[in-house]
Amino acid sequence: MRNSTNHVFSLFFLFAFIGYSMNTNGQDSFGEVLELRYETPHPYPASKGGVCEILWTQQVMLENVNSSYVSVHFEKFELQKGDKLFVKNSRGEVKWTYDDSYNARGSFWSIPVFGPSLQLEIWGTNQQQTFGYSIDKVSRGFSEEESNPRTTESSICNQDDTQEAKCYQNSEPNVYTKSKTVARLWRNVPGQTDGWEPGCTAWLFGSEGHMITAGHCDIQWFLANGQIAVEIMAEGDSCEQSCEVEGACEGTIIADDILVVEEVDMEPILDYTLFHIPNPNEDLTQFGYLTAREGGAVFGERVYLPQHPLGYGKRIAVTSDSPNDPFGYPELSELSGGNPNEQRLRHYADTESRSSGSPIISYSDQYVVAIHTNGGCPENSNRGYNIQLVVDDLISKNKLPEDALAEIPCEKSLGSLIVDSPITWDYMRWVKGDIIVEPEGELKILHTVFLTPGSKIYVKRGAKLIIDGGLLTSCDGERWEGIVIEGASKLSGQINDPFGPTNASYSGTVVVINDGNIDNAVNGITTENRHIPWAQRKAYRGGLIYCDHANFTNCDRAVEIYPYGTANNLDKSSFHRTEFRDLRLGVTNWASDGITFTQCQFENIEGSATGGWDAAINVYDGNTFVNVGIGVDLHGTTLKTLSSQIGLEGYDPNLFHSGENGVWLTSVNNFQETVIENNIFEMDFGVFAEGQNLLLCRNNDFNNGAFGVRAHDTENRVEFSYNSFIGNNTGIIAINNNSGLNFEDNCMDGSSYEDVWIYGDEGSEGLINFNQGGPAFSAGNCFTKMGIPEIYTDGNTQNFEYYVELGTPELDCHYPEAEGNFALQFSQATSDEDCGSDGGIPPPPTEDCIPTRSEQTLLIEIQNLDLEISQLKNNNGSFSEINSKERCLDLSLRVLAEIYSISENYPASNLYFSTRPEFQMRLIPFSNKTQNEELVEARSYLNNLIIDGQIEANVKTALNVYLDFLENDQFNLGISDQLFLESMGANPSPLNGYLRSIYYGLTGSKIELALPSRNRSQKEVESHQEKNAISIFPNPVINNRFNIIGVPAGTKLQIFDLNGRKLLTQEEIRDNPISLKSKGVFILRLSWQGDIIFQDKLVNL
Repeated sequence: MRNSTNHVFSLFFLFAFIGYSMNTNGQDSFGEVLELRYETPHPYPASKGGVCEILWTQQVMLENVNSSYVSVHFEKFELQKGDKLFVKNSRGEVKWTYDDSYNARGSFWSIPVFGPSLQLEIWGTNQQQTFGYSIDKVSRGFSEEESNPRTTESSICNQDDTQEAKCYQNSEPNVYTKSKTVARLWRNVPGQTDGWEPGCTAWLFGSEGHMITAGHCDIQWFLANGQIAVEIMAEGDSCEQSCEVEGACEGTIIADDILVVEEVDMEPILDYTLFHIPNPNEDLTQFGYLTAREGGAVFGERVYLPQHPLGYGKRIAVTSDSPNDPFGYPELSELSGGNPNEQRLRHYADTESRSSGSPIISYSDQYVVAIHTNGGCPENSNRGYNIQLVVDDLISKNKLPEDALAEIPCEKSLGSLIVDSPITWDYMRWVKGDIIVEPEGELKILHTVFLTPGSKIYVKRGAKLIIDGGLLTSCDGERWEGIVIEGASKLSGQINDPFGPTNASYSGTVVVINDGNIDNAVNGITTENRHIPWAQRKAYRGGLIYCDHANFTNCDRAVEIYPYGTANNLDKSSFHRTEFRDLRLGVTNWASDGITFTQCQFENIEGSATGGWDAAINVYDGNTFVNVGIGVDLHGTTLKTLSSQIGLEGYDPNLFHSGENGVWLTSVNNFQETVIENNIFEMDFGVFAEGQNLLLCRNNDFNNGAFGVRAHDTENRVEFSYNSFIGNNTGIIAINNNSGLNFEDNCMDGSSYEDVWIYGDEGSEGLINFNQGGPAFSAGNCFTKMGIPEIYTDGNTQNFEYYVELGTPELDCHYPEAEGNFALQFSQATSDEDCGSDGGIPPPPTEDCIPTRSEQTLLIEIQNLDLEISQLKNNNGSFSEINSKERCLDLSLRVLAEIYSISENYPASNLYFSTRPEFQMRLIPFSNKTQNEELVEARSYLNNLIIDGQIEANVKTALNVYLDFLENDQFNLGISDQLFLESMGANPSPLNGYLRSIYYGLTGSKIELALPSRNRSQKEVESHQEKNAISIFPNPVINNRFNIIGVPAGTKLQIFDLNGRKLLTQEEIRDNPISLKSKGVFILRLSWQGDIIFQDKLVNL
């Protein structure tokens, strides 16, 4: 009926049918749906004067019932553009606004309006007429009197300790402020729910209007099949007001079902949903937002949970009376077990059904550390996921909201995290206090762990810490203390197998493998517990350290080792393929014998890289020392029955490059025996021996240093034999009393000042024996021929006696042509005519592994060994058996590499072949001569080359092509840079100490090959790469690990195993390096325009 005075339409068209609830369970449901009809006239009235006015109003009130909410179902909805439908509560407050954007939605439910009734008003200026709406159903929520009492307490861990949110407004203001971000979700699915009902808990995440809840709440399904509404600040007005009724304590609806689901991760993986509110009904900034802590949860830390348990008004779990929370508040602990539960956290904060999705917030810094997903109390525990797992997942998908991740505060707490059973950390975490691994406990770290300054990890007797690809570092720039291992030296508790079982009588064990990294610590690892009384420390020394593919970076000291307390008890700790980088000190050894270093890299170390006091150590098989103060630093104060071994024949030589001292030996009034063999020294001082040393120095190269050797008052037996001293200022300087020094069978060349300098105070005694060599000698000392004195004596050294026994006639000395360590070949020479031989190095046999010298048989042996090792590892074979097989594999690979790099008629037989003759190329060595001299030498070599089969024919073809390039000046080999063409082998060249970095560049139909010197600038390297060159850099530390950095346009690079299985295919590689990180033999093939232009076997050691 129309009111002619104010154009307001009142209630009208109430149809007299009131039906029954569509769900007959009555009190078991949250509410009911009534079949009622309300509607506008069709069309609804238009504006008369084109001014904004009320066009229609209608009240929905259910008589004789008291409802917690009312919602209407629009059977049909159609508004004119510009008109709006306001939904008001019984107090006349506008709770939601609908416009013509809802026309296309078909039928839908209005938002729930809290209270016994709602008012519908259409306002507009439109003078055109449109349908309006028709309502066929009304849903209502039961009143408090009608609602069911609580029927289950399955997630209450003892007594319910949650309280109304308002109870913490004054006593815990930070807690209350953060709880404002928490929302109650409502859901409505026709035929499955009786109208609207409360669902899970959600919270604002970041500053862009995102919310997050549990994945199993299934928002995406409800949006597809029904509706979702988001209500925030649903809490009581005071602490005294009870909101323990489903849907009680009205908040603000900020969104209906117009939500954007960004990411869903369902159980059993991470169980979260991230969604976005594009057009919220309110300004969300008034509620704030939550941020996740970088690193996530810390076990043992205090937390609290704001939530909507059972759909009640907001409650917060701040305290806990669970026996598992002895301090009276909820703390996080780890949930052990297999996948997926090992990714979850345990807590005993009280929750209920529909608490799922609640944030678990750190009490200390107010950051979210986990998301609650499951109940379990009182029988078990309540559970959630570490928020860092969610953050990592969102970052990987580029969906982390703005301001959703907070930088972690870095403060050490007083508490300690106890590990007393096997636990794996496979996600990033942040630990405030110390970590204590108790006997029979095992902590395995696969991800990044941030530790606070001053914190430590204690590995007690019988405990084990495994860093398997993980990173231990500080949470800011200040260093954490490091790892402390307890030994069991007085209990005879040393163990040989770091992966075997342990018990409380055994030493603690630390294993670092698969690129595990210990970073920014005071002492990365120490076997001395300085926090127990001095009198007890010795009994707790001797922890076991096993490192393979490990890293120590940015520490004050990487490792500090103290000895086992029992006599003659060798330390089984070892370091294999381990990098020590950017340290003040590397590994310090206090009188512990038996520590082994193989294939390790020491780089940018201010002091000593490794060594110690009264310690016998083993450093061999391709260790590299670059830019270190001292490579190996050994001090002797007591008589040792064991010797230190620096380098070892039959293995790759150690390389000491760019630093002050290679090996520094000092001995005071006693004797320390050291064997130094098979090393390459390129430092200011190669070997510095001072004091009463027993030293055997043989088969080494001393290149381009200030002094190859400095011997100072050695007195006792010191022998230098079969060494080469090339390009040093002075080969050897002997100061004062070196009466036991014997110097024979060495080669010196290219010294700047003198080969030998004898220096000392007047009255010093000494005898140095030199053997010049001749027909009567297999190999004698060879000296620089021209321009400098062979032996220079200081004016005050007249009391020194020395002699040079000359052969007749004096013979020439020169470099050998074979690959590898020159001095090692020199020592095994059989020729009476030269200082060296071009024969090559025989493989070192062992008791259980003597590789064949046949390439085809050896390839089969390598494949079989690789298969046996894999089977042993898969079947948990013994460590000793696996280690034995791996050493045999290493040896076989070295022999194969040698076969590929040495031939009878030419010492470097790697052949790079092609189906197109112009691409056939072979690498050849040249000395540092002028270009014309190089051409003469190359032509002479080519003319005398014996043609033996297809390989040598290809070699000759390749040499002709190469020499044509030189003569036609197609490219310059860079004489000023001293570039050499030489074979690609496992060891760095002794010639001027160049790294084996080989550049391949396609220029038209030609291949350019060059070996740059170490001092080649980065700018030059980048310039070369810009020319679309392929750059292959064999790593001198890990032997033939190839990083393929650039491939020219139009080429195709493929890497195969020996069975022809394709491992890698890369086209147009520019900035993404590829690494062959596994051992074995591979085939690298490069093709251009369909033709193979380059192919070779790569032996990766």
